[in-house]
Amino acid sequence: MKKIFTLFIIITISFILTRCCSTENKTVNQQTASTYLSDTVVYNKYLQQGSECAMQTGTVLIKNVSNAIAAKGSEYAIGFCSTKAIHLTDSMANAQHTTIKRVTDKPRNPYNKANEDELKYIQQLKNLVTSGEKPKPRLQETNEKIVGYYPIITTDMCMQCYGDKSAIEAKTLAKLTQLYPADSATGYKSNQLRGLWVVEMMKN
Repeated sequence: MKKIFTLFIIITISFILTRCCSTENKTVNQQTASTYLSDTVVYNKYLQQGSECAMQTGTVLIKNVSNAIAAKGSEYAIGFCSTKAIHLTDSMANAQHTTIKRVTDKPRNPYNKANEDELKYIQQLKNLVTSGEKPKPRLQETNEKIVGYYPIITTDMCMQCYGDKSAIEAKTLAKLTQLYPADSATGYKSNQLRGLWVVEMMKN
């Protein structure tokens, strides 16, 4: 009986120590995650890195879309975007050793639909724009990654496919309806928030 009691005590102590160590490690991880970006130099480094990734990817997409429009018009560009845009984005991400995606609250391609957290940030930025303020990027941290969120603003060129339906060419609108039956990405004006570039960067 005494041996059984002693064994019980040992097991209990071991369990308590294990829980304590687990809690301690969890606390250390949380502290690391919450303090890594508190260094201004580190924050600015990742903010710039993510911005460059988003800008370079955006430049490649705009160049290809512009060439498609110049070659065969906006109707052709719609088809080009439906098959090439995500591939180009992924290629740029691989070249820059990051993960890059575009997200929005009004998706054309379901792949680009923002998740709950992204939707909240998009709404915050829209509120800023409504109040006359300029939308700014931000960073979020996990234990392994830094995630940058960079606003996407519409331009005059975007209006050929993202503007009011009454102003979009009939052939282009028909192509949109054909390729994206559930399209909700029209009705924009120039200089409005279209969505976000989301750039995931590994800590180094």
